[in-house]
Amino acid sequence: MSYEIDQIELEIAQVDQGFHSSSLSSGLAIESSPSPAPSFASELPPVDGGRGAWTYLASAFLVEALVWGFPDSYGVFLKHYQTHPPFSEDSTSLLPLTGVLTTGIMYISSPAFIGVMNRWPEVRGPSKWLGVAACSGSLLAASWATKAWHLVLTQGVLYGLGGSLLYQPTASYTSEWFVAKRGLALGVVFAGTAVGGLVLPPIIEALLSRYGVAITLRALALGVLVLLLITMPFLRGRLPASRAARSGREHGQGWEWNSAFFVFVIANTLQGLGYFIPSLYLPTYAESLRLPSSVGSAAVSCLNGAGLISRLLLGALSDRFSPYTLATSSLLLSAMSVFTLWGLSTSLPLLIVFSLLYGFFAAGYPSLWAAIIGRDTSPSRFSTLFGILCVSRGLGNLLTAPVSTGLLKRTLGTGVLGGYAQPYAGSHSGTFGPLIRVSKSTG
Repeated sequence: MSYEIDQIELEIAQVDQGFHSSSLSSGLAIESSPSPAPSFASELPPVDGGRGAWTYLASAFLVEALVWGFPDSYGVFLKHYQTHPPFSEDSTSLLPLTGVLTTGIMYISSPAFIGVMNRWPEVRGPSKWLGVAACSGSLLAASWATKAWHLVLTQGVLYGLGGSLLYQPTASYTSEWFVAKRGLALGVVFAGTAVGGLVLPPIIEALLSRYGVAITLRALALGVLVLLLITMPFLRGRLPASRAARSGREHGQGWEWNSAFFVFVIANTLQGLGYFIPSLYLPTYAESLRLPSSVGSAAVSCLNGAGLISRLLLGALSDRFSPYTLATSSLLLSAMSVFTLWGLSTSLPLLIVFSLLYGFFAAGYPSLWAAIIGRDTSPSRFSTLFGILCVSRGLGNLLTAPVSTGLLKRTLGTGVLGGYAQPYAGSHSGTFGPLIRVSKSTG
């Protein structure tokens, strides 16, 4: 029976490292047959270690920190836009949409980019360079925005497209470089988002307070350009493009959906809807409590800092324990933290405690994706299923702006206390109560 070359290489790599395992029961069923080791396997760099693998992982970590760190820090921008001209009197619904579009586009566009790159892997190189130019250029263009819809097109749409052009090639290399340690590797890459979300909010807050939005965006555009250019020489695949292309043409063979994966996709969508609400609105919520402006960015940093530990920990645990058990625990504990802490937070200490606990319980959820898919899955097939999970999370993410905007115009009625009764600064009659309730139910 003919079987794709990638799977043979993965089996050889596993034998070379003393790693023997069958397909994970939690992942997708993969059929394989023993094949003799081809001579070209010894010519490839080693998997799960070596200079090539670790330099790639470090570079992918930095790309993740920059590409996803800015959307995760958008709450700081949102608070500034809503309280400073020329955007303070513009459409309030478009301003939250800007940040949501960025991540939503990167998630939703994943299957299209992955499909092209699986079929023609040689385009991954040019795609990375286009992504660098678009990410930096979008921030630069946004510095001249005077209307909310200008921000939607630049900081939202253009940055999202650029991020996807850069991120998808970067992510596709992970399954080429790592097999037995794939869950840990993906956790390290995803931890980059948490580091970006930890470091960027106070930097953005300080720049906005001192220099205003235009100079801040121009400085960030330059910084992003320089840092991303540093990573480019190390973002490369382990497999030659011709070999990856053969894998891409055959990636639809040998796998099928199972009920557990289908349930996870649904849960992934709902988690995407609930997860982004706190990071988007924590700065605005802190302002409604009349806390200093730095508190909002500090809360977002705490959330993402705890998320760093969460992503690394869940990624490592998913290589040893059932990812479905870990996912269920993450969902339940994050929902409890919203219900008991954000819903009652009317002071700085409780708000910081909530940010830390919510980040720890909720942020690591995507690190389970590698184990859900199955670590014995070939690189091209891994990329395809990774794209499906990106889309499901992106659907939830895109719903965040319209759902949250509508909820903030409502109240929970009389008899509610704490954060549930806290007035929303952008509404004459709404409170945070309905928003907190939805975040609790889905995140």
